[in-house]
Amino acid sequence: MPPAHGGMTVQYTNENGISSIIEGTWRNASTVLNEARRAKAMGRITHAVLVAVPPTLSRLGILSRFYFDMANGHEARWTPPKAHENTVVALMENVPLIASSGLFHRFTVLNRSGSELYDGFNPSAFVESWSREFRRALDATEKQSIQRTLLQLILLHERFTPEETEAADMMLKIKYAAFGYPNATPSSLPYLTSMDELKDWADRQ
Repeated sequence: MPPAHGGMTVQYTNENGISSIIEGTWRNASTVLNEARRAKAMGRITHAVLVAVPPTLSRLGILSRFYFDMANGHEARWTPPKAHENTVVALMENVPLIASSGLFHRFTVLNRSGSELYDGFNPSAFVESWSREFRRALDATEKQSIQRTLLQLILLHERFTPEETEAADMMLKIKYAAFGYPNATPSSLPYLTSMDELKDWADRQ
């Protein structure tokens, strides 16, 4: 939906008292706050629902969606890694800012599976619940899943986008987060490219 159509839809629901869900990334705090302020001024009840996902899993998610859709012959939507990383950084400032604005009546935090981590009216508890899930360490099951998925993504990258360095760099970042650095810091590694290191790692699995 074009942005103008989205704005018209929100305006219509506000003016006619129709419940609506506005989906977004919270990358831009002013966008969220302006919409909440407008809704509250019209007597609407505002409810902030935030999905908390550790950045490593969301990185894996955007790459998996793109490459698996491409492999299955579907339209593949590419999210630039830089845009994802900018959002990760912005969230750490924007979540507390939005929560403490006084513009929301209720707060809910969900995890990646849709389980409810918090639901209530306390902005501080909302932020704490989100932050705990966002910053938590990966468990053993998640690491096993990451390993399997990364091995598939490396092959798909070579097949479909061998020249795409941003995707390879993000895969390497995922590998480091899940399994640590290979006896050296990234700046001192002998590999020429991120994909060279990934393929070497894949060959040893």
